[in-house]
Amino acid sequence: MRDSKKLVGHLYAMFTILVWGSCFVLTKNLLAVGITAVQIIPLRMILAYVTLLVMRPRFMRLPLRDELMFILIGITGGSVYFFLQNSALAHTYAANVSILIALSPILTVILAQLFSRKGERLGGRPAGAGRGAAVGDLFHPDQALHGTI
Repeated sequence: MRDSKKLVGHLYAMFTILVWGSCFVLTKNLLAVGITAVQIIPLRMILAYVTLLVMRPRFMRLPLRDELMFILIGITGGSVYFFLQNSALAHTYAANVSILIALSPILTVILAQLFSRKGERLGGRPAGAGRGAAVGDLFHPDQALHGTI
């Protein structure tokens, strides 16, 4: 039983990686056929909603205030993020945009360290892993092929 749950978790993770990784190329193709960055946003949201509904068809009963907050967060945070990402894809290679997106968790860690109110500091292995990830992002194989480093 435990191994089957682990397998299902790995399959979900692989599906997520496949979808996330293909988004840059698919968005670039949509932009190439004339769909604008703004038009892609509702398409993504509808596709995400239908996918989540298929994966978990039960509805949660939440207070109206929470529902409205989720809608507001989705519209502002998700829409602004995807608008900027889609706009960037209209002006540069999908590989360049994917590298910038890959750097965002590293930037989050750096900003958390700079603005931490509790004095928390990142050291040891996590700090080394962050530096390694940043170096790995700089030497992305696709960038090396295009010679844009």
